[in-house]
Amino acid sequence: MSDTFFQRFDEWVAAFDDVEFVEGESDEHHTESAVTLLTKLVFVQTLADYGVVDADWLRKTWNGHERSHGHDGRHAVLDAFFTDVSEQVEAYCDVGLFTRDVYPTGEQSAPGAETVAQNVAAVVGVATDESQGEKTGVADVDFTQLDEDVFGRIYETYLADGRTGHGIYYTPGYVSRSLVADTVGAELGAIATRFEDAVETGRWDAAATAAMEFTEFTVLDPACGTGSFLVAAFDTIRDEYDRLFECLDAARPPRRQSEGAETSENPSEGKTERIEALLRTLGYTEDERGELRLREREFAATLVLRHVHAVDLDSQAL
Repeated sequence: MSDTFFQRFDEWVAAFDDVEFVEGESDEHHTESAVTLLTKLVFVQTLADYGVVDADWLRKTWNGHERSHGHDGRHAVLDAFFTDVSEQVEAYCDVGLFTRDVYPTGEQSAPGAETVAQNVAAVVGVATDESQGEKTGVADVDFTQLDEDVFGRIYETYLADGRTGHGIYYTPGYVSRSLVADTVGAELGAIATRFEDAVETGRWDAAATAAMEFTEFTVLDPACGTGSFLVAAFDTIRDEYDRLFECLDAARPPRRQSEGAETSENPSEGKTERIEALLRTLGYTEDERGELRLREREFAATLVLRHVHAVDLDSQAL
């Protein structure tokens, strides 16, 4: 599916070949502008596919502005649509590649604006040729089925040309995964093993120390590029958290036993409290009923802020 997507992406870029983003721009700058615009649309559709924003947000938003602003001309439709796209992007991302304004609307003549609007509608997936039964727009792609490094390939294919002279190179996903396994995986795996040993032998203070060390583990990529290494690192970190959660789940006393009064023969209540304290340290929070649970979306954001750090000289880096 990835190859099919990138064939489509080539077609989407080509759809803007005759669109002038900035007067007198070079071919290289024009390609960057087209790719930046498309990357914004891909990013928003990815949010929709993962349930972060409303399903089919792009198509619904375009159609909505066609109805509400169509009588004011194509400029009005384009401006309203791209304003909404920018707001969605900036609400979830502060990366320059996504947030840079590149919309080709300001200096377009009326016929030019009509051409841009037709291209945008086709790329979004509103102007799909139903007679052919083929859906080729951004909104027709299920991004949950694509490699999470899709933005890395976009960067490698369209934006990295000429940057190798400055020592800027794209790191393929398989290389990143191998590096992560030998570094992040090895370090966190050792901490996780100590945690498991402490929990299984009832050494709760040692388990708490290991849990704190685990949560303070950080990864810095000083040349992050598209984040290929950090994506692989995040996946490994998340897997190791699951390992700790499974250990604590296995150590939890049966519910009937834990609900009984604690005695010297039944120390389950104290054990349960220790386990819950460890879960809180790792990232569990209380719901409205006071029960501990893992909120996946918030937890993912916590892990990024807690463990992942990145910088890059390239302004296009993700």
